[in-house]
Amino acid sequence: MKHTQSITIVLLIITAAVLTGMLICTYVQTNEPVYAAAMSRGGNYIVAAGHLNQSLDVVYVINLAVAKLNVYFVDRDGGYTLKLVETRNLENVFAQG
Repeated sequence: MKHTQSITIVLLIITAAVLTGMLICTYVQTNEPVYAAAMSRGGNYIVAAGHLNQSLDVVYVINLAVAKLNVYFVDRDGGYTLKLVETRNLENVFAQG
């Protein structure tokens, strides 16, 4: 039973990450499509890369231990460094829904 609950929680967190990414795209107000690459999971983290347009790449990082989603963009002008765009508490996101 607990295994099923764990899988359900992970799927809900992934759904929240996708929905948060869509929300961020709305605030950026771009008419271009958003693409995401394959995800990777290691330990308590899920990482997915994507891009909002031809000049803005993003990285989504979910910390399962604390139920937080961090969204970073890749600063190509700053030596390809990651800059934090937004942090969301996923427990609050699910509580609102």
